[in-house]
Amino acid sequence: MLKRIIAAVFLFSASLYAQVDTTLSVQELISEYLEESTTEDENQDLYDLIEFLMNNPINVNEANASDLLRIPFIDFTEASAIIDYRERFGKLFSVLELNNIELLDERKVFLLANFLTTKDEEKKEIPDAPVESLLSFDFRSRAIYDIQEERGFKENRFAGNRFKNYNRLKGKYSDTYNFGLLLEKDAGEKSYADHFSGFLRANDFLIFDNIIVGDYLIEFGQGLVLWSPYAFSKGADAVNPTIRSSNDIISYSSADENQFFRGSAFKSSYDNFSLTAFYSSNKVDANINEFNEITSFPLDGNHRTETEINRKNTAAVTNLGSSLNYQDRYFNIGFLYARTSFEYPLEYTDNNRLWGNDFNFYSTSYSMIWNKIYFSGETSYNSTSVATINSVQFNFTRNLILTTSVRSYPRNYDTFYSNGFGESSNTINEFGIYTGLRWRTPIGLFNIYYDQFKFPYSSFSVFLPSKGTEYLIDYQTRLIPRSTLNIRYKNEKKEQSTTTETDRVIYIRNKNNIRVDFLYQLTKSVRVRSRIEYLILYNQGLESTETGILAFQDIRYRPSDLLTLYGRIVFFDTDSYESRLYQYENDVIGVMSNLPFYGEGYRLYLLAQISLPYDFKLSIKYAETFKPDETTLGSGIMEIDGNLDNRLTLQLDYRF
Repeated sequence: MLKRIIAAVFLFSASLYAQVDTTLSVQELISEYLEESTTEDENQDLYDLIEFLMNNPINVNEANASDLLRIPFIDFTEASAIIDYRERFGKLFSVLELNNIELLDERKVFLLANFLTTKDEEKKEIPDAPVESLLSFDFRSRAIYDIQEERGFKENRFAGNRFKNYNRLKGKYSDTYNFGLLLEKDAGEKSYADHFSGFLRANDFLIFDNIIVGDYLIEFGQGLVLWSPYAFSKGADAVNPTIRSSNDIISYSSADENQFFRGSAFKSSYDNFSLTAFYSSNKVDANINEFNEITSFPLDGNHRTETEINRKNTAAVTNLGSSLNYQDRYFNIGFLYARTSFEYPLEYTDNNRLWGNDFNFYSTSYSMIWNKIYFSGETSYNSTSVATINSVQFNFTRNLILTTSVRSYPRNYDTFYSNGFGESSNTINEFGIYTGLRWRTPIGLFNIYYDQFKFPYSSFSVFLPSKGTEYLIDYQTRLIPRSTLNIRYKNEKKEQSTTTETDRVIYIRNKNNIRVDFLYQLTKSVRVRSRIEYLILYNQGLESTETGILAFQDIRYRPSDLLTLYGRIVFFDTDSYESRLYQYENDVIGVMSNLPFYGEGYRLYLLAQISLPYDFKLSIKYAETFKPDETTLGSGIMEIDGNLDNRLTLQLDYRF
């Protein structure tokens, strides 16, 4: 019955539609690049990384292709088109001039305008300018409250109250000095400053391009040794994810409590050479056994129960290193050395994982432009084995782009801060070949990729070597003015293992997803969107089949520049957690929410963003998930009684 209701709602909505929204927020556009993610996220860390790029825009009048490729939403063909336009017509007076480039549509230019500037980067003294005209601040305060009480609170196992609080202040003086300070508390934690983070950053200061004191992230090459914890991976964009361009040092004041550096870092350039160096001394959460050995590093950042509190900041870790880069318009090469030392030794588990106190890493990366071909890659050594990834992008025409990437991460290539492209996120025990194609045609845009991969050694989820394939076909077109129709098919075949009553079994999980998404700008102030997605999961070897269906109806109403209202209702019906389906949803500014849906039920949310006098902005969100056939939701200490899970979020932003 529910499936028929879902289909009827979708068909009724589709009969109403007709236009594409050119007033999407940056957050909404970013979420389009994340739609294929199958990782449950509800955090602000990825958006903070994007926000860093927005707060440090690239001068389009001076940038080369590598500089432009630091923006994760741009490919080599688009970067080359921007440079060709600049060389043909001279410096741009406004980023909006990019609309004159045929390859860039209005939505892409709108997105890029948030990461580019035409401002001259030469330092200019303004002796008569008052200090207050050069100084600006951004303050954000957020409170999240789960209305249903979890078991941990009912049993008094949590030390603090039920509010999750987030407070952040960022400041800027001219274009030279920046600072940030964050205080954050998870629900159940006692201290409102359970996690704190901050930095001071100076740009173009003395001999330094950038210098940071406090908290920061480091990116190098393609992420085989050092990268931020967040990166775009396989998705609806078949070309961009395989080739990365690092941002070197990134100032950090976000809510991830364990995966950042604390100390100082700088970058300094001379002619075509640049030197980056860093030193960090930090404490992280760790589980330590009776032999004073580190057995694991919990990354959830929760300090609610006695056990969680006892593992907080129990292990000191020191990181230091430097990289040397040479870059001109057509060629870039870099060399990295990094060292990580722990206060306590890592426990020995097997020969494929790092153990002991001190670890050294070496890496070299490159990128090269030759005619219409773009090469990039990185090869690294962890003092035990060598990992490498190499990619080539062929730009046959501005409408046809092909990319191929080969990655090889040995079973004993163990690291701490890597985040290389691949099927898994830990850059270990994987070999893969990825091919992606983007083709703009008169009838629409096609993104197609095929990825074949294998895990040469047993992994956490499979007790023998395993392999798999994945391919996606994504088609986007405009059937009528101001509308976007998106049709997507994805297939994943992957060997898995399970334990039966008599034996351990290897089987092939064959997952098929088909999605139809239709967006229409009904009027200047009203935008509607509908989606229906169907999944068939066949476990070959176990001879079992599961299905899942998800559909939502979404509306955005913007009666004025002062008020934006979002509403969405999602219906879902899946056989189990294995056949779960994901969808990104609108949230308060700075939070990217990707939630899994399984079982049978619905979810709805209402979100209001209100611009108030004196540059205040208020965001209010109410969301609930209802599963009629359940008596409890969640598990363990997070279990709640009943079949309703609802949440209220309030956020205040103030710029002064």
